[in-house]
Amino acid sequence: LIVFTQPLQIRAIELSAESAVLIDAETGRVIYSKNSRERMGMASTTKIMTALVTLDKYNPDDVVTASYKASSTEGSSIYLKPGEKMSLEHVLYGLMLASGNDASVAISEHIAGNEYTFVEYMNRKAANLNLLDTHFENPNGLSHENHYTTAYDLSQITREALKNEKFRQVVSTKNKVLKSLSGENDRYIKNHNKLLWQYDGCIGVKTGFTKKDGRCLVSATEKDGITLIAVTLNAPDDWNDHKKLHNYGFSNLNHKRIIRKGEKAKTVNVNNGVLGSVDCIFSKEISVSVKKEENVLVKLFVPEVVDAPVKEGQQIGFAKVYVDQVQVDETSVIASQNIDITKETKLVQQFINLLTILI
Repeated sequence: LIVFTQPLQIRAIELSAESAVLIDAETGRVIYSKNSRERMGMASTTKIMTALVTLDKYNPDDVVTASYKASSTEGSSIYLKPGEKMSLEHVLYGLMLASGNDASVAISEHIAGNEYTFVEYMNRKAANLNLLDTHFENPNGLSHENHYTTAYDLSQITREALKNEKFRQVVSTKNKVLKSLSGENDRYIKNHNKLLWQYDGCIGVKTGFTKKDGRCLVSATEKDGITLIAVTLNAPDDWNDHKKLHNYGFSNLNHKRIIRKGEKAKTVNVNNGVLGSVDCIFSKEISVSVKKEENVLVKLFVPEVVDAPVKEGQQIGFAKVYVDQVQVDETSVIASQNIDITKETKLVQQFINLLTILI
C-alpha cells in the first residue's frame, strides 16, 4: 500500500520546537509541519526504534543477562548489575518507561549478539520503512554526528510501532515494578512521559534529552476515533508544544468511516458463468480524519466484465480513497461468491484441449 502525504494549509501554531510534526496515525497524513524534514539528533526517542526491532523478534519467555558493558553504559539507567537476569519483557519496560540506556545495550546484545549488529537491524528497519533521513549509531540515543532523524521520519517509526499491541501496552503504562530473576532488588519505575497524566487520551510514547540534541518528545493520543502522533525535536517547552499540537488536531479534524468492510462496491458481469453477474465487495474498512471543508472521494478501479470461473475472495479490482485529491488509502475489491463456468463452456474447453493434444 502506497500512502501519499501532504501537509494541510493551516494557521501557524507557536511552538518552542526547532522541528515538529503532527500526523494522523491511521493514514500517515501530515496535519502540521515545522521544519519536519530537517535532520536532527533525537536523543532517547531513538528507543522507539529499539523497541520496534526488539518486538520483531520478541519472546516474552526470554531472559536477558546483563553484561558488564550493558551495566556500565552512561546516562539514564535501570541500574542493571553485571550478570543480573531479568525477563526481556521487564527490560523492555525499563527501556521505554525509565529510558534505561543499560536496558538498550542489554536488549541489543540479547537480540543480536552485540550492539553493532543490533544497530544494523535498526538501520535496515528504517530503510524498509523508506526513511531516507534517518541513521542510527546506537540503540539508546547518545549523541553522535551520524545518529540523526527528522520529525517526520520519527513520526513514521512511531506509527509503525503503534501497530504492535505490545508496544502500545508498554508505552501507555504509567508505573511498573521490574522483577529481577537473580536475587537483586526489584525496581519501581515511573514513566517519564508526563503527558500520560497531563493530557486526556494520551497513550504514550517517549521522551528524550541530551545537551547536544535538546529536549525531544514523541507523543500519541486517541480521541473520538482519531489517533494523532506528535513529534518535537529540540523543544525547550515540549510538554506545552505537544498539548498545542494535539489540541489543534482534535479541534480541526473529524473521524469519518468512508468504506465498510464487506460493503458492496459494484456488480460486475460474468462471461460464461452459471450466474450472469457477481457482487464485488470492499475487503477492508477505511476511515479517515478530515477537516470539515475537505472533500473525500472514493475511486473504483473495477472492470465491467470478468470471465468465469470466479472464486469467492478473488481480487477483481481495487478502490482508492482521496482527501482533497491526495490519496490516503486503498483497498482491494473482491468477489463475494463462487461462480462456476457453464456446462456448455466446460465441454467446449475440454474439446479444445483434446484437439490441442491430438494436433
